[in-house]
Amino acid sequence: MQSGSGLFFMLIGAIHGPWRLQMRSTACLVLSLAFAINSFGQTRTAADAASNALQAIEQGRLSDAEALLQEAVQADPGNANYAYALGNVYLLSGKPRLAIPVLQQCLRLSPEDWDARIALAQAYQKVDADAEAIRTLGTVSPPGHHAALWRFTRAFSLYRLGDAAGAAPMFKELLENEKMRAPANFFLANCYSEMTKYEDALPYYETAIEFGRGSDNKALNVYFYNYGLTLFKLGRFDQARDAFEKSAQQFADDPLPWYYLGRCEVQRGSFERARDAFQTAIGKNNSFNPAYYQLARLYAAHGDSAKAQELYGKVSKELHRQLKESEQLKFGNSQ
Repeated sequence: MQSGSGLFFMLIGAIHGPWRLQMRSTACLVLSLAFAINSFGQTRTAADAASNALQAIEQGRLSDAEALLQEAVQADPGNANYAYALGNVYLLSGKPRLAIPVLQQCLRLSPEDWDARIALAQAYQKVDADAEAIRTLGTVSPPGHHAALWRFTRAFSLYRLGDAAGAAPMFKELLENEKMRAPANFFLANCYSEMTKYEDALPYYETAIEFGRGSDNKALNVYFYNYGLTLFKLGRFDQARDAFEKSAQQFADDPLPWYYLGRCEVQRGSFERARDAFQTAIGKNNSFNPAYYQLARLYAAHGDSAKAQELYGKVSKELHRQLKESEQLKFGNSQ
C-alpha cells in the first residue's frame, strides 16, 4: 500500500468476497475428499480419516479436520486429494507455512492441478515470498475458469514486488470480471498511483469504492484511504478530507486516516479540527510519532511554543526508546 503502513497487509489478511485469494470452496474440498475416499486402492486407515475429516470440514471444525487429514496424508502419501485438502485447511486456519510443503507435494503428484498451483502461490504470498509465487504460477495462463484468478494472483505478486507497470495490464484485463471488479479497479489504481499517475488513478479508485460497498468488504476502509492519499498528493484537500473521514468511519481504530485528516485540516487552515484529528490519531496509537510531530508544528505555528516543545520532547523520547529496543534486538541487553 502506498502509505507503507500495516493497512496494506491488513487488506491481504482480511481479504473478502467472491474473489477471496485462498482456496476453492469448502464444497469443492468435500467433493475432492469424497472422490478420494471412494477411489480404488485407498487404505482403510486413510479412507476412514478422510471421511471423518470431510465431516469436520462440513461442520467447520478445522482443527479436527487438520489432525485427521494429517493422518490421511501420512497413511497414503501418494494421494494428491488428501494433500490438497490438508494444504487448504492449513490456509483456512492461518498457517501458510505449513500449507506450502503439502501443496508442493500435491503438485508433484498432480502437476496439472491448477487449484493446487494457485493455492500454493497464495500460500507463498501469505509469507511474503512473492517471487516464489510468480515462479509457481508460471507465465502462461491456464485454460478455463482458472485464468482470472491466476491473472489476479500473478498481478498481485508483481505489484508487491514493485513492478506496477507489469501488474497494471493484468489488472486491467479483469475490470469487467463481475467477481473481481472492485479489487481489480483498486489495485489498478494503486499501480497508477505507484507510477505517480495520480490523475489516472482517481477514476479507478472511485469505481472500486462503488463496487466495493458491500457489507462483506472488510477492506473498504483501505479503498477510501488510498483514494484520499492520492487526492492529498494532488493537493485536493477538501476531497481528501472526505475520503479519510469515510476511511475512519469504516475502521476507526487505525491512526493513519486520522493523521491525514489532520494534515488536510492544516492545509485548510482549521487549527481546532487539525488538533483534534492529530490527538485522535495519538489516542489510537500513543507511539505514533508523525502525529506528535505534526501536532507540535501546529502548536508552534499558533504561538504555543511551550506545548510545541513538550510534544517535540515526546517524539524524541519515543525515537530513543525505539532505537534502544532495536539495538537490544540486534545485540542483546548488555545491562
